[in-house]
Amino acid sequence: MKKGLNYFAQNYKSGVLLCCKVGLNIRYSFYTSDTNHTHESKKMRKPTRATLKSFINKNRESILVKVASSFNGMTDGVEDTGSSEFSKAHDTERNAKHTLGIAGVWLVLGGRDFITPLQQDGYTGYTVTNCCGKFSVAVKN
Repeated sequence: MKKGLNYFAQNYKSGVLLCCKVGLNIRYSFYTSDTNHTHESKKMRKPTRATLKSFINKNRESILVKVASSFNGMTDGVEDTGSSEFSKAHDTERNAKHTLGIAGVWLVLGGRDFITPLQQDGYTGYTVTNCCGKFSVAVKN
C-alpha cells in the first residue's frame, strides 16, 4: 500500500484501488489489469452538520441517543458516562443551535465536530465526537 498526504493506493489480484481526497469528497477508483483500463469512480461525501440535522429531522419520532462521554465542569474535562445502550431521545428547547432539539446531543460547531457514519448491532445513524464529549444518534433497523 502506498500512502500520500491526500491519497492511498492498494494492490489487489484483479487491479489497483486508488483513493484520493478532494476537498470534502473522497473519490475512489478501481483500475483493472485488462487492456481497456476499465475505470469505475464513485463519490462518497463526508458527513456534515447538515447531514446529521437532516437525519434527525427525517427520523424525529424514532430517534435513539447514546451518550458515551460528556464534559464535566468539576474536573474540567470529558469523562465516560458508562452508558452502553441506546435510549429514546427526549426533546429540548435549550440551545437549539447546539442540540438540534435533542437532549444529549451537543455540537460545538465551527467545523470542530467529527461526524462518522454508524452501522452496527442493528442500528444505523451517526457518531459525533468533539471537545465536549461523544454521542451517537441512530434508528433501529
